[in-house]
Amino acid sequence: MFNKISAVIIAFIAAAVLVSGCSTANAEYRDEPQNAAQGGAADGGSSTGGVSSIVFSNGGVQIDHPDEGYVEYIPPQNTSSEIDPSETEELLGHDTVMVTEEELADIAANTSYGEILEKLGKTQAFGQFKYRQYVTEDDRIIQLYFESKDELCPYSGTELYERALPLKYDGEAPEGTFYGLLAGNGRFITYLAGSENPYITGCYLMTSDAEIVFEDGSPATADDMKPDDPVLVRSDYVLYSYPEQRHCTKIIILK
Repeated sequence: MFNKISAVIIAFIAAAVLVSGCSTANAEYRDEPQNAAQGGAADGGSSTGGVSSIVFSNGGVQIDHPDEGYVEYIPPQNTSSEIDPSETEELLGHDTVMVTEEELADIAANTSYGEILEKLGKTQAFGQFKYRQYVTEDDRIIQLYFESKDELCPYSGTELYERALPLKYDGEAPEGTFYGLLAGNGRFITYLAGSENPYITGCYLMTSDAEIVFEDGSPATADDMKPDDPVLVRSDYVLYSYPEQRHCTKIIILK
């Protein structure tokens, strides 16, 4: 267990090395309020099960986890828009919800993302307002991206199921690698972290000095890493933050 001093040091290291594309949900562990450091004033707040949140005028969200002894800060994604404080509860510690084909079949094409989230339930968001993740009974991942909850999803629930990628890799992974699916801007990976009691989690990928190749061995770059791409990742260390930040030594983009 990290003490407070260690947590603060690690948070500053994480903030210093995190690439700009991965900054949307970096957790900074500090004891002092975050609004002064982030240039925003407290706008509103909410509390759920001992976990309290504050929304600043710049769109940033501070979440206090008193039982765990740390404060999490989610930087603003769009400083020109106001964020409803009531929505921050959706970002707090939900597991990935399992949905059935029958539940998905009830969703018609051009249903708003807000309605879809209401029907399917509060699920894993990894601290990102514009992303939600569900898993099907046969271990496929449905990843939803939206600019606004009022935006219409062009796919029906059945089409979302058909487009969903498998959570488990059926090939032979090279030693020291693990399988996952890219999300967000391609710098986030979601993966299966447990087998007996499947636990789906995710982390930001630090790729500045990683070897990146396609499945056939031909060279690739981080720009080739697209949302919904399956990948195999080898890493050497992980920064203690929420979500975690994983330093990659090699990434294989599967097709």
